[in-house]
Amino acid sequence: MLVAYPSFGSDPASAAGRPSGEIQARVVSPTDHATWVVTAPSADDQRQAEIWHLDRSGRWHSIAIPGSPFERFENVAAAAEDGAAYFAGWLDGRLQLIKIAANGAVSFVRPLGIHSARLTGLIPFSERGVLLFGGSDRGAFAAKVDDSGLRLWTIDIDEHPRVAAFTRASLEEDGSCLLTVDIHDRREDGIISAVDRILLITVDSRGRITRSRALPIEPGAELVADGALGAR
Repeated sequence: MLVAYPSFGSDPASAAGRPSGEIQARVVSPTDHATWVVTAPSADDQRQAEIWHLDRSGRWHSIAIPGSPFERFENVAAAAEDGAAYFAGWLDGRLQLIKIAANGAVSFVRPLGIHSARLTGLIPFSERGVLLFGGSDRGAFAAKVDDSGLRLWTIDIDEHPRVAAFTRASLEEDGSCLLTVDIHDRREDGIISAVDRILLITVDSRGRITRSRALPIEPGAELVADGALGAR
């Protein structure tokens, strides 16, 4: 299936009724193929980051989130099998999980009790929850959250003084998941080096690590973390 994405610029005057600025995240609903977009304002735009919904008729809808304006949104989004969409954003210095129903109504905004994180992924679970993962000031970070916003389990992989982050994940039918951890050396000037070590972590449905093994590093592996990782 081919999906045609609309293009839009950063000129507020030409963006009435549709998003403008930089696209941070985009996801297509598996139910009706509607598009969800997270945008950040351009440097000369005074507006806040926003979530937009493009329905099947081609109309854009700006989603009003309770508690807005959010300080920023993470560059991740997920669409569940029922058409609901999940996002993560920062409000009052805390990470919030946002669930929006397929019709654009906000189902909930839930604080996750997390004050430091940079997410690299957000994946829906088959039993109507989400797995979010990335890095924090404590190292690699992952959490499973149910469809009501309750955090079921959290995993931290601390490799201090090295920088660690979960960069990829896959879900299994039994509720377990596989998480890849990229580990970097942090230089004295604060710049994060290339990947030094990669681990594959197996986590069961209760959030217990059942296996960990090293993976070979491909030559020229791309840097996935940046110097701001864990600086939240």
